[in-house]
Amino acid sequence: MKKIFPVISLLVALALLLSACNLPTRQQSTPTSSVDELNTAVARTVEALNTQMAPTATLPPPPTQEVTPTNTPQPTITLAPTSTAVPIPCNRAKFVSEEPLDDTVFNPNQAFTKKWTLRNTGTCSWNTSYKLVFDSGDAMGGPASVNLPSNVPPNGTITLSVNLTAPATENKTYKGNWKLQSDTGEKFGVEPANGPFWVQIKVGSTLFAVTSATTSVDNANVTKTSAECSSGVTFTFTTPITTTRAGKVIYYYRRSDGASSTPKEIEFDAAGTKSVSYTWTISGSYEGWVSIYIDKPNNQEFNKAGFKLTCTP
Repeated sequence: MKKIFPVISLLVALALLLSACNLPTRQQSTPTSSVDELNTAVARTVEALNTQMAPTATLPPPPTQEVTPTNTPQPTITLAPTSTAVPIPCNRAKFVSEEPLDDTVFNPNQAFTKKWTLRNTGTCSWNTSYKLVFDSGDAMGGPASVNLPSNVPPNGTITLSVNLTAPATENKTYKGNWKLQSDTGEKFGVEPANGPFWVQIKVGSTLFAVTSATTSVDNANVTKTSAECSSGVTFTFTTPITTTRAGKVIYYYRRSDGASSTPKEIEFDAAGTKSVSYTWTISGSYEGWVSIYIDKPNNQEFNKAGFKLTCTP
């Protein structure tokens, strides 16, 4: 830029000099064409120099951004398997409890009562046309079928009983399988495999056992006035217990209202029969029963002695 200024100055001075040389006088006309041409030339020269020396701002081209397509993997959605609801069958049962327990020992030809408590886990109610039926194994003198004593709604329970007799052959285990049968003839067992429920006993005459325990009541049907009932009416239940040999019997009484007596013991010096008793005082009209349960050695409940009290106005 410093080199350009002397050149321009020189041209400007030259132009002024020529202009001075051609200044007009009063008597002389002034030729202006040469001077104009020179001025024009100087101006063009200056313009050209300015053009050549003017800095040119060259902007760098914008960077080219190369866009690389990326394949973003989409998350894999795994649907949880939908569980297929298994329909509950119309007829289904569940075992709850039993008496006597498996492998209870009985004498040859000894009578006993087997009980099962079952729960209705199906969707249909059981009515009194449903039956307890023998399925297979040792029948032990039992019936082919027994009708249910009452209706059982879904999730209700019922205790079913059947009278049996221990076989005559000693020192052997016997097992009888039972099932339920609907009012349409469908047989079904208990969960989980719809199999049978059973009675399993051992027979052996040399073992200590109670062979008989039949309870009776002194008054099966009593009528009293309300005044007499208010002071309480007592019923006495008596049970002769027979055993196979010497030993200790542990027993207690059960009542229809759900109560039980305190367990008691009775010793036998030899095979034979001894009697025990129980009293129950009632102060209002009531109909029920009392039974004896031989806890040892049998684990067995024997007969129920029924009674009725009527209190009149």
